[in-house]
Amino acid sequence: MATLGMLFAFCVLRYFFASGTAYVTAIVGLFATLALQIPGADASQIMIILLLPMGIMGILTPYGTGHSPVWFASGYVKGPEFWKLGAIFGIIYLVVFIVVGIPWIEFILPKLI
Repeated sequence: MATLGMLFAFCVLRYFFASGTAYVTAIVGLFATLALQIPGADASQIMIILLLPMGIMGILTPYGTGHSPVWFASGYVKGPEFWKLGAIFGIIYLVVFIVVGIPWIEFILPKLI
């Protein structure tokens, strides 16, 4: 449950950063420290779970990933619609990641170590 809470917070905080590099630099150290504090949890597994959806969470804003400003500036997706679609697809992507991605990580990670 702590991992899911961290995942949700990690994805929502992505909203406040225009750059993925700035986001990783500012936030990952904090979440790595938190992951180490969870009793009985594998911190490396938690960090993999947190970092994998980082690319898809850039969809939240018109400045979150490299292609988003192009869609936004061209008028292909209008301002209010971009925010609405970003929230909808952000939730969809997060749910799919929780349902498919986390079990896959838990299955494959022991085989890689």
